[in-house]
Formats: sequence, structure tokens, C-alpha cells
Amino acid sequence: MRPPRPVRPATERQTPADKWLRTLRNLCFAALALSSAALAPAAQTSATTTPGEVTVVLDDNYPPYIFRDHQGKLQGYLVDNWALWSKKTGTPVRLLATDWNLAQERMRRHQADVIDTMFKNDERLKTHDFGPPYADVPVSIYSHRGIGGIVSIDTLRGFVVGVKDGDACVNTLNAQGIHTLQAYPSYEALVQSAIRGETRVFCLDEPPANYLLYREHAEQEFRRAFRLYSGEFHRAYHKGDTATRSRIEAGFAAFTPQEKQALAEKWMGQPLQTTDLPPTVLYALDGLAVAGILLLIWVVSLRRAVRQRTEELIATLEAIPDPMFECDTRGHCHKSFAATPSPHTAASPMNWLDGHSVDTVLPPDAATTWLNALREAGRRGHAGGFEIEFETPDGKRWIELSAARKGHRTGNDARFVVIARDITSRRQAEAAIRQLAHHDPLTGLPNRTVLDDRLRAAISRARRQRGQFAVLFLDIDRFKRVNDTLGHNAGDQLLIQFAQRLRAILREEDTLSRLGGDEFILVLPDTDAAGAASVADKIIAAMSTPFMIDAQELTCTTSIGVALYPDDGESFETLSMHADTAMYRAKSAGHNRPTFFGDPPTQK
Repeated sequence: MRPPRPVRPATERQTPADKWLRTLRNLCFAALALSSAALAPAAQTSATTTPGEVTVVLDDNYPPYIFRDHQGKLQGYLVDNWALWSKKTGTPVRLLATDWNLAQERMRRHQADVIDTMFKNDERLKTHDFGPPYADVPVSIYSHRGIGGIVSIDTLRGFVVGVKDGDACVNTLNAQGIHTLQAYPSYEALVQSAIRGETRVFCLDEPPANYLLYREHAEQEFRRAFRLYSGEFHRAYHKGDTATRSRIEAGFAAFTPQEKQALAEKWMGQPLQTTDLPPTVLYALDGLAVAGILLLIWVVSLRRAVRQRTEELIATLEAIPDPMFECDTRGHCHKSFAATPSPHTAASPMNWLDGHSVDTVLPPDAATTWLNALREAGRRGHAGGFEIEFETPDGKRWIELSAARKGHRTGNDARFVVIARDITSRRQAEAAIRQLAHHDPLTGLPNRTVLDDRLRAAISRARRQRGQFAVLFLDIDRFKRVNDTLGHNAGDQLLIQFAQRLRAILREEDTLSRLGGDEFILVLPDTDAAGAASVADKIIAAMSTPFMIDAQELTCTTSIGVALYPDDGESFETLSMHADTAMYRAKSAGHNRPTFFGDPPTQK
């Protein structure tokens, strides 16, 4: 989190406007305080007379809500929040701030009355009752600045994602089919791991992410790839313990608006005050006698300015190349405008929206996205970044939607202006960049970066499940002779056909990568020695058919080295090195055969 914005010193020179506004604010605060004191005496009296201590468990590493300073002392918004609750109710509070998993375990063992900073979900509702939410917490996926193309859940597949152990993010990712997760005991440990380069993609709540990345001077090294979801902080209680929940929530309800504002400004930052008004504005009240004459002059000038502004607006609209639509909350498009020819083809459904509803013209997914953009614009006044896609006779097209609410009408009477920008070229360029960044340009196979991530994921999964997998190192026998006799173009054609035959016999979950030259490496998840031997035999059999290179038949064989996890190594470097060693044994033994690293060396 960024440092709070600076507050203007009290000694700064004050204008008459400051004094008048401050007096009015003080009168309002006094009235609120008196009304709060009159409305809440029963709740305060009840809480004050309740004996015993309240035990609260919560995370100890969630800045700025709660964290430990360099001396290990608890700091943060929640420390002051519970201290004020204790002062209000007269009830002592014992804060047990610790690892989040331990905090939940203590709550399950009834070692605490309440657990704070908890997201509400269906699973937790089985064992907890929740108080009202008191903070919105967005949760996002972060990635190293050197990694591109991570824009959605689907693009996380194949990557190891760092998470905090026990976090709600784990359940969300698992529910979306993302299981290659690396858990860390705390947010700080997760960020430190990312800075060391052990984790390049991670899931983190935005408040601690901003705070920790800025504190470690790493905010430029990582970027927020996309927002996964938004949650809300609650105080949670044991299921059925309505007495404790009512007593504690009554204490928080007794906080005055001034007290809540003071806590928020202390830990979340205070906006700059800009109340300086020119003294002439205040004294202008004395000039109302001449306002009639000035008003007449102003009306004439205003008409001229409106006419000029209208001409400028028309010119601006005609310069916008993107179609615009005026829609209501139900997605019915009442008007459309496109000064220049539509970038979409004549058969595009975008050209049929005028006078129709989006759900009757667009594909279901595209219509749902359009309506979601309207709903967000209804809440916030504007929305952007919503993408839809559909098929046309010219192929698939992508459209980016931006929406803004017109005027001040809300509810069912609201109207929205929607701009639809064709981003097909951009999406195609991004896909091409991702392909180049993660695949071999000759064969189209995954490159070393993707191989590293998938092999580490295989190691992580096999370690958790105590399973096995195999790494095969392949080399085309006498490949140099092909280049020397037929030329490098023939050699490239052989590599391409070689890779195609390999992919045809592999499973979807297997990973085949070209390391360079005529060397390939193959990762077979959930495969033992027998399975690896079977795959190796299929590869050798597949290569027995001659290749057609430049209208002539070319016969080639391959030598294969096999290393098994965990017998032959438990790291990527060890397994690949041992598979390479086994491959050279296969060459020494006469080519065109598989050799396991664990087999004793044989003489040619």
C-alpha cells in the first residue's frame, strides 16, 4: 500500500472560507455525537456490564489492517479498532495474531470467541456465523514483468502459482481447475519468494500486495495481471453463538462517525483538503445588485459558447472510428452512431443492434458480457475493459466495450452510451507474441521457459502424491550428416516432421520441447519405468518409416535416454542431466534404442 497522502499542517494560514467550513463541520460533528450518545446507551450499557474477556484470533501479516513492526509488536487498523471497542464496552480484548491456518485451527478448537479478517463462503457458513462486512478486499493475480499473456484463469494453466496456505484464493483457483499451486505460510513469505525468483506468478489480496511490494522496492518488478475476484472482510463467530455475535457487533455499532473516520484516516490515508476559496467569492454576495446586468451578458456569451461547443462535439464524434450505441439497462439499443464505415464485416452482428436487444442479436456469452458492462456502469458511472468475441464469415473477431451512464438517471430509467472498439488486430498480435515467447519458432513446440514451469509442476504434483514421472532425452542419430549432405533446409524439414510424429503418439498431458539443434526432451507425468519404456518403443517404431524430404526418402533413427523421478533425481537439473547421460549411453551402445539412467553401462 502506498504511504498516506500528506495532511495539511494546522499552522498553515487559513482563509475566511476555511474558518466558516470548519465551524460548520464542528457543529455537524457535535450534533452527530449527541445523536449517537442518545441512540446507543442501551447497547453500551449492556456491553459494559458483560463480564469476561473477549478472545480474537486473526492473521498477523495483513498490512495495513494488521502486521508486526521491526520489534515484533502488533500494529495496524484492527489493533486500534479492537482497542476502541474495548474502551467503548469496558470488556478486555485478547488479540491472538498468528499464522492464518493456526488462527482458523484455534477457532475450530473453540480457543477464541471470534475470528477477524475472514472471507465468507459456502464452506465456512457451515461452521460460522458472520457479522456484517466492513471492508472490500480485491484479490488479484500478479506476474513478473518478464512474463506476458497472463490475462485470465485459462492462461494460468501450465504455470506454478504461489498462494498463501489456507487462503480463500486456493479454493477459488482449485474450483477453476488450477491445481499447480505452491503454498507459503504468510503473505510476506510469498512476496519474498517472488522477489528471489522462486515464484513468478502468485495470487495475493491487493492491500498487502501493494504494501509489501512497495516496502521491498519491488513494485516495478511485478504487475497486476488481472483481478481474480473481490471479497469482503467479516468478523466470524461459532455457529449458533448469537449472544457473542450480538454483544460484539453492538459494541462496534456504538462507534461514532468521527471515530470511524479517524481510524480510517490513520491507517488508510487522508485525502488532501482543498477548501481554499478566493475571498472575492465570499464577498461577491454584496454585488447581487448588479447581477441582473451581468446575467444578461452571460446568457449571450453562453449561447455563443454552446454553439461553438456543439460544432466541436459533432466534429469529435465524426472523428471517432468506433460504433457507439445508446442502450437501456435491459440491453436494448435505441440508437447507434458510426461516422466512419464500421470496421466489422457486413455480416457482423454489431451492425444489426440498432433497435434490438443484445440478447436477441449477439451470441449468449457476448450478450452476457455486454449486460455486465451496463451493470457496472450503472454502479460506478462508467465501465471499461469488457471484451466479447463472435464468429463472422471472415473469422473470429474481438470487440472491447466501454460504457458510461448518461446524465443522473438511475435504476430502470438509466441510459448508457456504449463504444464498441474492434481489437481483433491487437488480440492476434498478442497471440503471436505469446507464441513466440513460449514456443520454438521452427517446430512450434514449447520452449525451455514452458518446459521449466511444467517440469516443476510435475515435480510438485509427484511430491505431493508420492508418484512417479519420466523424463526422456531424444537425439536424432547422425543428424549432422543430413545437414552436411542435403543442406540446412532439409535438416529443418526433418526436425519439423520428427516433431510431428512425436506429438502424434503422445498424450495431451505430456510435454515435448525442443532444446536446440536435434535435441528434444519429453516429460511424461504419472509414468513409471514400464510406461516410459513403452513410450520409447513407440517412438522408435514411429521413426522406422522413412521421411520424405525434398521428394526423396530419408531414414533416420533416434537414441533415447530415460530418467525417472524420484529414483534418478528430484530436481529439473538432475533429471535432465541424467536423461542426457543415458542418451549418450544409448548412442555408445549402437544408436536407435532407449537406455535408462539406472541401467548398468554396456559396451558397444
